[in-house]
Amino acid sequence: VAEQNAERAQVDLQWHQLDARDLPKPEGPPGTVIANPPYGKRLRGTKAPVLFNQMRQRMHGWQIAYLHAGRTVPDGGFKSLLAFKNGGINVSLMSTPIESPKK
Repeated sequence: VAEQNAERAQVDLQWHQLDARDLPKPEGPPGTVIANPPYGKRLRGTKAPVLFNQMRQRMHGWQIAYLHAGRTVPDGGFKSLLAFKNGGINVSLMSTPIESPKK
């Protein structure tokens, strides 16, 4: 459905569905990675920090946007772009640039 919506909106996207640990280093100019990791009842606690740490290793200069359970802003330089309910769960769309790891 998402691919069909993007086609109708004439948006040029690259679609990948895979385990984030297998995410290859992107070619070309930086862009935005959009993630919808498990949250709420689907997952006790969160593995999002692990996911984003793995992305930070390979995707310097890119942006991360993801759905985050709740209204609190997580560590890591994230900012809340939008808050709403998804399936009755309070969620926020969070975003942050991926910066080079600190040495």
